Amino acid sequence: MCNEKEEKALRSKIGYILQKYEDSPFYEKLRRFAEEYAYKRYVNPKTYKKLANLTSKINYGCNFVDGKCKEDRTEMCCCSSCYSSSGHFQERFLTGDANEEAIEKELLYYVKKHKEYVGFWRKGKGCVLPRERRSSTCLTYNCSRGSFSNKEKLLIDVLRNSRELPYYADSIINVLKDRFSK
Repeated sequence: MCNEKEEKALRSKIGYILQKYEDSPFYEKLRRFAEEYAYKRYVNPKTYKKLANLTSKINYGCNFVDGKCKEDRTEMCCCSSCYSSSGHFQERFLTGDANEEAIEKELLYYVKKHKEYVGFWRKGKGCVLPRERRSSTCLTYNCSRGSFSNKEKLLIDVLRNSRELPYYADSIINVLKDRFSK
């Protein structure tokens, strides 16, 4: 978690980035992402990436047929509010110590991928964000509650709480890797 000084530095750098793009056609979208990004909790990107990649081994029970969810929901299923919530982001990966260029690159990555009415979801593809860039909400939500193995439940619980993980997170990841490799 960033301290107050780092958060102030991050907001200051974001302010400079916004000034730089003030006349661009996507300024409003960038401003919205930047405001949300500045107030998100910081997570260690290496730890988060490891956890996120482990979720590729979980069978969520999703079965899209002709672009529709098997639960007969909308075409977007659980991703239906992606556009309005900017991908359910609860975490950010850069502190106020990051240079302005890195913060700008991070913000622009999401702005360029985000579409007005579908967010990061694309028909026939699902989420266009790589697993390690999806929010913990997106990686842990599922319609098939209760059909997971104990190790899958453990991974989902750890990922849901990844923003709170203490310094021993790498030990937890190693245990999970061991369990998933068996």
